[in-house]
Amino acid sequence: MSLTLDFASDAATLDIGGNKCFAALNNVHKTPYSLRTCLTFVTTDKKVFLVTWTYWNNLEQQVLMEEASGGYFTDVLRCSYIRHPQSGTTQRRGVQSLCNRGFNVRVKNCAYGDWEASKDDTSI
Repeated sequence: MSLTLDFASDAATLDIGGNKCFAALNNVHKTPYSLRTCLTFVTTDKKVFLVTWTYWNNLEQQVLMEEASGGYFTDVLRCSYIRHPQSGTTQRRGVQSLCNRGFNVRVKNCAYGDWEASKDDTSI
């Protein structure tokens, strides 16, 4: 599973087992504390994945991927990235991720920092 968010081309690509889906990144919502965009990907076998990118409090980028099935949402992937952790806190520089299968997430050409996270696991 591979997810790329390219802010220069305003495009997102999700590749699951060679099944590529595309979405536009051009609808970023701004709130007082965050920037957020929500993307929907539908595979050729009709699986629906929702991806949310958030830039929270001028500090942390987060990517959440969920699979929609039968009216329920299941977390597939969670990643967060802090480019400049605040001193005196438990924040760490780099990427934190949670996923139970092999994945690659790449955020590129982003004004708030480019980053990549991956986990090799071909058994799932």
